[in-house]
Amino acid sequence: VILLKTLKKKFGCNTLKQADVRQKKMKKEVLSLETKKEQGIKKLEKDYDF
Repeated sequence: VILLKTLKKKFGCNTLKQADVRQKKMKKEVLSLETKKEQGIKKLEKDYDF
């Protein structure tokens, strides 16, 4: 909590929000990559009958 307060003082609330948004976007991208990977593996298994 103290760290957040000092960050807000240093950078202002705006950059903190932007960082949060960026983090959420990255999480979404990682999740979509994971699902794509899983789908690809399932497709391979279906195609080659593992």
